[in-house]
Amino acid sequence: MFVILKDRILGRDAVARLIDGLEHLSAVLRAIQDGRGPTAQELAEAPILNNWSIEIKSTPSLRIMADSTDDLFLPKGETLREMPDLWIFAEQQGWVRGLAGWYRLGSPLAPISPS
Repeated sequence: MFVILKDRILGRDAVARLIDGLEHLSAVLRAIQDGRGPTAQELAEAPILNNWSIEIKSTPSLRIMADSTDDLFLPKGETLREMPDLWIFAEQQGWVRGLAGWYRLGSPLAPISPS
């Protein structure tokens, strides 16, 4: 989200980064729609999300309970985080896609029940 006041946009640099990210994500979504998901190398380089669960609200988000082991996603000492920019959840393939990039799914917090 960004704010427009009269004739200027607050956080113009942040808005430019968001637009660039959304344009890139659009290309990724089209590739996935055409059957081209993440490459083996992209997944090998992606952070692993352990102790995750999925919640469907008005928009899907991924809740992550961090382990103390090599967690690249959460700041040190933080134990719970929501990933509100979740765009693709591919549990059976073992990955998710957020605006920031690919993530591999590690162990879930609890078994996922279909709703």
